[in-house]
Amino acid sequence: MGRGIRQGNFFRRVQNLLRVGSILLTLMTESFVETADSMRSRGYGLKGRTALSLYRFDNRDRAVVVTLFLGTALLGSAYLLDQMAALYDPKIILNPITGVSVLFYFIYALLALLPMLLIISSQ
Repeated sequence: MGRGIRQGNFFRRVQNLLRVGSILLTLMTESFVETADSMRSRGYGLKGRTALSLYRFDNRDRAVVVTLFLGTALLGSAYLLDQMAALYDPKIILNPITGVSVLFYFIYALLALLPMLLIISSQ
């Protein structure tokens, strides 16, 4: 339509850019006003208003968080100790497998399979 920011001479392009920017700013401001009206009509910001939450963080959730934290910390230490390096050039080259690296591979497998294990245990 001849109003793109890459059409016309320099002054025309600047004018087109300002028009597009003005349109976007207007639409964004209208959206903010609608959002504020909606929040106000729902009682947002009133004293004593609390958020409904049916979720409780229980011991199972704590166990998963602790497992994820410990597993990540142990895998980080495996990385720092250079126990889990692997290369592919055109064959797979692994570090020599030691007792410590077997432990780290087991922890990695546990973390990788944790979602599946949680689903199986919840049924």
